[in-house]
Order: sequence, then C-alpha cells, then structure tokens
Amino acid sequence: MKPAPLRYFLRELRWASGILGRQRDADVLGEVLDDINAQLEFPMPSSVLKRLKALRVKGNKDVDSLLNSSRYRQLIARLSDAVVHPPLRAAAQKSAMELIGPRLDDTLRTLFDTSDQFGDAPSILQLHQIRILAKKGRYCAETASALLGEAARRLARELESVQTVLGELHDYAVAVNFLEEDIETPHATERTEEERAISFAIEHLVGLIEEMKRQWRNPLERSRVLSTSLGPITEL
Repeated sequence: MKPAPLRYFLRELRWASGILGRQRDADVLGEVLDDINAQLEFPMPSSVLKRLKALRVKGNKDVDSLLNSSRYRQLIARLSDAVVHPPLRAAAQKSAMELIGPRLDDTLRTLFDTSDQFGDAPSILQLHQIRILAKKGRYCAETASALLGEAARRLARELESVQTVLGELHDYAVAVNFLEEDIETPHATERTEEERAISFAIEHLVGLIEEMKRQWRNPLERSRVLSTSLGPITEL
C-alpha cells in the first residue's frame, strides 16, 4: 500500500480499535468475574460490581459515539473504496511468495528471539508482548498457508494455542489489577469482609495465572520446530 493511505489507515484503525478494545476488555472482565462467582460461590462485593458497571456503561457510550461519528463513517468509506481500488505500490506486482515469505520469516524470528531473550520466567508484561507476536505470526502463517499448505496451517494452529493461553492469562491479570483497587487495607487481619472476599478471588486468579504460565511454552516450541520444517521460506 502507498505510504500516505497506509499511514491514514494505521492511525484511524488504531483509534477505532482502541475504543472497541476498551469495551471488549470491560466485557471480558465481567465474564471473568462472573466465572469466579460461579466457581467460588460467594457474592462479588457491591463496590466491585458498581465499578464494573460504570466501566461497561462508559465503554458502550464511547462505542456509540464512535459508530455515529463522521470520522468513523469516513474510515469505512475509504476502506470500502480501497477494496475496489487498492492504493498499491509497485511492489504489489511481485509474486505472493516474494512478499509473504520474508514477512513470515521476520515475524517468526522476532517471536522466537524475543521469547528466548525474556528467559524462563517472563513477566506478565513480557508475556503480553509474546502474545502479540504470536498473533502476528499466526496471521502470517494463515496467509502463507495458501502457498505452503498444511505445514503452514499446523504452524498457525500452534501459534493460535500460544495466543489463546496468553490471552486468558492477560485477562486474568487485568482482573487481578481491577480487584486490587478495592482493597485499601494493607494487612489481611484488618480487612473488611468485602476485602477478604476480594482477596480470596485474587488468590484464585493468581493460581489460574500460574497454571497458564505452564501451558504456553509447549505450543511455542512446537511452533519453532514446525517453522524449521518449512525451510528457508524466502528462497521458495
């Protein structure tokens, strides 16, 4: 894509996805807290539910404003026009493998190098970065599967597993941060009944996070093996 429309689409899609993503995060947070209520069989304190409701209401209002804005309508119109009249650069005349191969190579190399750099015990933030890279690798592999066949599809499935596990881990970590805002008393012996209930929920979520930490690396390593079986993609 030509530089000017590419910059426009990246900027505007980042703006729209940010608003939609915040609503999605609020909805997922609600689902996580509902699951905790069902599993632990205790009522979530009213202070938590009140803050969650306010968060979701604001998210819905922001999405409504987005969908009714002239800026969004212009984005949709330009995207529709780009489908019919793609603003492509001269490089688009190259073969698909000349374009897809290097991108898949670079994306996978970045994913594996970053994972190795973070070591055996990545932080929550580092795991979030690995998830984003795995998602990019999955999309590249899915695109390349039209040319590389089943090997690329297997690679995409393994990367999807990494993405799914680390996505759940991220959702649990967000829930922990949200719940911790309702605990004001530093010492467990001084906590109110509501704070003790919240603390119990946090402990449950931390246990789930630790379980997710043990599950993402195996599919990543299988992805690494599958990527080598594809050979030097850029030379195909």
